[in-house]
Amino acid sequence: MGMPSAPASNAIIYTTYALFLCFGLAVAWKLRKQSKGEWLSANGTQKGIPLALNFIASALGSGILFTYPQIATIAGVQGVVVYALASALPLLIFAYLGPIIRRKCPEGFVLTEWTRQRYGTLTALYLSFLTLVTIFLYMVAELSALQQVVNALTGLNGLPAVIVECFVTTVYTSLGGFKVSFITDNIQGAMVLGLIIIGVITVGTQVHIEHDLVEQSGYLDASLLGWQLIYILPVAILTNDFFISGFWMRTFAARTDKDLWIGVGIATIAVAIILTLLGVAGLLAGWSGSLGNPIDEENGAIALFLLLARCLLGWWGSFSS
Repeated sequence: MGMPSAPASNAIIYTTYALFLCFGLAVAWKLRKQSKGEWLSANGTQKGIPLALNFIASALGSGILFTYPQIATIAGVQGVVVYALASALPLLIFAYLGPIIRRKCPEGFVLTEWTRQRYGTLTALYLSFLTLVTIFLYMVAELSALQQVVNALTGLNGLPAVIVECFVTTVYTSLGGFKVSFITDNIQGAMVLGLIIIGVITVGTQVHIEHDLVEQSGYLDASLLGWQLIYILPVAILTNDFFISGFWMRTFAARTDKDLWIGVGIATIAVAIILTLLGVAGLLAGWSGSLGNPIDEENGAIALFLLLARCLLGWWGSFSS
């Protein structure tokens, strides 16, 4: 797989971190006079489009670069469609329940406060514990995926990049609070959309399908796992979303109920499209021979990166000629 040199990779990674740190600190300095409540939340301040970008950034992590292409190599088109819809559609629950809970608990900014008022302190503590466990698992999965991404794309040891990333986000978030996180997530959400557009164009122009592999793969056939995912994933992902405080903080941050519906609606559609495209990358990796011929399902977790490697080779061949 073609990779940039180690100095170039380090320069790109750590320059990006430095820019985010400087930007985060600048925003934190601008918000230095905010109250404790404003530091913790941004209730009733955000319009629909910024909310959409935030929900997109919150719903997508580094792990999607491995998971969705891999499900395509295991359960084919059926698995991709089910997984993408089951991941995106549960976001709509925040647009439906958010206005109700915000009216009943206007001073809250996460689900825990409403739970305390409705069911008592013991239940709120139980919910807090489950929320912390969920966030911890997400953090571990995200950082592990980030380390693998850095290693796969650059060949470098990803651990130093993970450590610096944790330091940078901790510094500017601890100083500026939730509003800094909200603003940086807007940038990250826009960057995700831009990268998806670039990726689609690249794959569309550089990847060529081998029709024999389409038949051989069986990706177009229904599978037992694909049918099982229909009733497993929606329940699992919907219930899990309730324990992600970031979603609730963004729900309470909506200026109006209409802004919340706009933000969540756009995010749901965007997330479904993005996850489907990542899943399709797994299909294309198999059909283009990037996974080998015959298709090697054990490489499904890195299907996206094998496909990108083929694109880089195509670019290099075009450049050389």
